[in-house]
Amino acid sequence: MHRALPLPRFLLLVAFGLGFFFAAPAESMAQAKGINTKLYRKYLLMQDKTKHLMLSGKYEESLGLFAQIIKGLEPVEHINRTYARAVEFCYYHSAVANLELKRYDPALDWFARYLSKYPRGMHRNVSIILSADILAVKGLWDQVIRLVDPLASNLNLGARLLTAAHELRAEAYFQLKQYVKAGGSAKYLYDNVADTQVRTDAATMFAICLVRLKRYKALYTFLPNILHSQVRYDAGLNRALIDEGDREYNGNDYANALLLYRLVYPKVMLEAKMAERIVDVERYRDNIAETSSLTAARNASAIKRKIKRLLAKLAKDQEKLHKMPDYDQELAMREASSYFALHRLREAIAAFWGVYHDFPDHPLADQALYATFTTAYTMGDIDRSIKEGYAYLRIFPKGKFYEILSLNLAQIHYQRGEHQACIDLARKALALRPNHETADQLRYLIGYNLFQMERLPEAEPAFAEVREKHPESQVAESAAYWQAICQLSDGRYLEAEASFTAFGEQHLGGIFYSDALYRRAICQYGNADYPGAAATLESFVERFPEQPSKPEARTMLGDIYASDAELDRALAQYEAAVDCAVTMVQVNRATFQIAKMYRLEERWEETLMLFNQYMHKWKSKGNFTEAIYWTGTSLQRLDRSEEALELFFNAIIQYGDVPAHHGIDMILRDLIGELKVSKEGSERYVFKDKLYAEVITARETHRTTLYLRLITFFYHLVDDPATRRKMIDAVTKREHIRFAGPLTLNLMGEQALVRNDPELARQAFTYFLEHHGESELAVTALKTMAQIHIAEGKLDEAEAMLDQLAARFASLPEAGWAALKQAELHRRRGDYTRAMAGLKQVIAVKQWRGPYWAEALYSMGRCLSDQEQYREAFAYYQRVYVMYEAYGEWSAKAYIQSARSLLQLGMKGDAMKTCRELLAHPVLSKRPEADEAQDLLREIGGGP
Repeated sequence: MHRALPLPRFLLLVAFGLGFFFAAPAESMAQAKGINTKLYRKYLLMQDKTKHLMLSGKYEESLGLFAQIIKGLEPVEHINRTYARAVEFCYYHSAVANLELKRYDPALDWFARYLSKYPRGMHRNVSIILSADILAVKGLWDQVIRLVDPLASNLNLGARLLTAAHELRAEAYFQLKQYVKAGGSAKYLYDNVADTQVRTDAATMFAICLVRLKRYKALYTFLPNILHSQVRYDAGLNRALIDEGDREYNGNDYANALLLYRLVYPKVMLEAKMAERIVDVERYRDNIAETSSLTAARNASAIKRKIKRLLAKLAKDQEKLHKMPDYDQELAMREASSYFALHRLREAIAAFWGVYHDFPDHPLADQALYATFTTAYTMGDIDRSIKEGYAYLRIFPKGKFYEILSLNLAQIHYQRGEHQACIDLARKALALRPNHETADQLRYLIGYNLFQMERLPEAEPAFAEVREKHPESQVAESAAYWQAICQLSDGRYLEAEASFTAFGEQHLGGIFYSDALYRRAICQYGNADYPGAAATLESFVERFPEQPSKPEARTMLGDIYASDAELDRALAQYEAAVDCAVTMVQVNRATFQIAKMYRLEERWEETLMLFNQYMHKWKSKGNFTEAIYWTGTSLQRLDRSEEALELFFNAIIQYGDVPAHHGIDMILRDLIGELKVSKEGSERYVFKDKLYAEVITARETHRTTLYLRLITFFYHLVDDPATRRKMIDAVTKREHIRFAGPLTLNLMGEQALVRNDPELARQAFTYFLEHHGESELAVTALKTMAQIHIAEGKLDEAEAMLDQLAARFASLPEAGWAALKQAELHRRRGDYTRAMAGLKQVIAVKQWRGPYWAEALYSMGRCLSDQEQYREAFAYYQRVYVMYEAYGEWSAKAYIQSARSLLQLGMKGDAMKTCRELLAHPVLSKRPEADEAQDLLREIGGGP
């Protein structure tokens, strides 16, 4: 509550109404009491006059009369009670008159004299209240409290005086920031006073006190009471919410900070609501009716004075609010930052972006857009982060976050394998900001991404530039290392060896030092300096026994010794490599090199022993197919061909009941191909019969996984439809999914789709990818799940499948199929740039020439058609049916789209001609597109 004028109007009514003038006693009564009649009459006339002067607002004249009365009666007041009451009256009203004249110090003095002279006087409590009111005007809050605290606790005090006491007490404690006591009085006023304005002010103060006291639970409980009142639009309350929200935020209590921020109204709303309130109060003032009644007139006058003070207060608040700096944008940023700190990233990104979108010209706009970028990245929405990052670079080329954002965005491109995009961005940032604060890292990224793209002639000078311009940079060491790697990868072994040697001398003990020593040996090996390479490798394995590349180093030493026909030394190194190997790749490389050594010396018995030990030790973790190949080869060279099949058989039976033993599925897959083309009937039939017997055993012994694998195996070998159907019925059951290996899950999924049970297919393939995703047979599951997701419109899920398929099986035709589908997803999303880029990559792979190229050209046309580039689209469609006529599906579709493109170009005759070419084609005319051509001809008036 803010002060305007000091005197509550209702107290003036008390002063002028309740005993303001006592009734003049009759002359006979005066005589009866022994009062000097002449003196009494003089007093009575003066009293009468002061009454009219006070009511007329002539306080100065009243003061003169009061002084005369006091001077005349005070010496004799002890004679009669009537004189004493007159003196008391003059003391009190001398204070009131000075108060009305805004002479606060004399008023305080008269009230003090009154209270000292009449400690139990009839105006005692009012005098205390009015004294406190004057002290409040003067800002002497401690003294206000001293006066009103006793009154506020006096329950026998009248309602009006008690209200006034609590108002003053609340304001005093509030000004002294003693919010507990201020809130107590404010709550009392809100709960017990009917006057709307008093309750509004009290509610405002109480809410602010709760905020300052961090009693947020009580605040949220109280807020519904004032949600739609003027209290919620009070500038002081909203400022308090902001202040306390900042304190909570700086204290890392983001949840409470956010709750407080969200309670704050925008400045523009507060200004509008305050203007509305001023209009309402003025309208109320203007509607107060005039009256001839003295008492009613006094009430109306008091109300008008109160309204005047209220309007003055509102005008002052309005001015303060207007001068207050705009905080809406900062508030929105605080809310967004709180969301981010609470890891509520979706709300955070919406809030950050909202600040930029709603206030694009505000100084915080660039920070908000940068925060949108970082939040999107944090929540894993990389596409959104890239979009917002590029928007920032375009809109704020001079922004304070330009340099860090350009680096972050370049790094994102690198992480996504978008090497050219990373390079382009880094170069643009360096061109725009020659003194870029992270120029060293950007130049390093340029070099590293060029290296990843195998553009070694460009990568090497980029790394050299980093070393030249930023020799003290933290990436200078890495640049030197990768520059040497470029030389090595380019086959320039002499240069690379010199670079690695210099690197080792300059960065002794650095993060790449040990690897540089190993790479130096590779260079020496490439230079045919086998003795030098051997010496370097021997030094490497001795000095760095814990390095992960130690097994490869020992394997290379074995290769060197083997090339010099030092087979014993070579075998020793290979065996040491196996002993220190930490990955199966290292184990396999060294193991199979040992096998090659044995083969050179026809040591087939030792080869058998080697792989028996290998399979015994590594079981399903090892490379089953190659291990069995070597074992079978050894058995054949030892004239034990039947044993080779027996080995296959035993491996299948021994390890085939564990779904995770993926090698068994690979064996079965290879056996299926071999047995289908084998001309050696007798041995193969015996082998098949033995496996079929194991089918019965597996079923009876509840070795479910093995049973399913063997049924799957036989399904692919038999041709009888009825038999195949029975086998499918035995395998394709939902309860079998968790027992099935990769080969079986593929069969289940494929047959479920044939049987129009897409849910079973989904379950089978989903389980495959969750539990056997690393299997080499995963290509079928990835492809089929991608197709299912595309059919259901789940483009993000489909893209995830396609990404895995393309990355893991790049050498298979399915990678081309995945690339085509990825491009189609981009086209459906309207991302034509990425779609066209993907399609061009398909056409760049010669192995995919044929139907994939035809589909890629057709899809390029569709991208251009979607963008209304019909002339360019027509050229792509025409290439399809001219160059790839053999691929009927795409040729027929291309004919139709060509005709539609020609129509869009206004070439009606050529469109009809194209349709007729399709209908005249002996093969294409039998496709469904022929009906579409007929419809199109009718539509343009060129056919029946």
